[in-house]
Amino acid sequence: MSLLLSKRWGWVFPLLCIIVLIPISNAYDVALSQLFYRPEIKKFTNTEFLSIVYRYAQLPALLTGIAAGLLWFAAPLLPKIKRYRPYLAVLALTLALGPGLLVNVVLKPNWGRPRPRHVIELGGEAKFRPFYSPNWGPWKRDFYKSMP
Repeated sequence: MSLLLSKRWGWVFPLLCIIVLIPISNAYDVALSQLFYRPEIKKFTNTEFLSIVYRYAQLPALLTGIAAGLLWFAAPLLPKIKRYRPYLAVLALTLALGPGLLVNVVLKPNWGRPRPRHVIELGGEAKFRPFYSPNWGPWKRDFYKSMP
């Protein structure tokens, strides 16, 4: 076990966990969505708290990315912050390129995965598609745009 936790092999244990969890992730994906689905009214639960979370959950990450970007630009003028400039760049670029560019511009519009409200198990007409099964290219038959 110490071999899996050593610095050189520290990536092996998380990779093994991911490999073991991927096959059972489909059941958890549908089960988690069913916790919020109300079949008697054929809608998802929508409380005030969930509406607030839906509207404002991205705000802390957005503000963090903007602040990191602004501080990165201001760092040459502020000697105390200058040594943190590489860390600020990593933070700002991670938030801009990861969820910003990669997910919202490249993957989400092209993945072809049905949204939860479109899945048969949750009152829709589309077959459930796992996150690791993309439906992209000119041969895709459905135009649902959802990511895991």
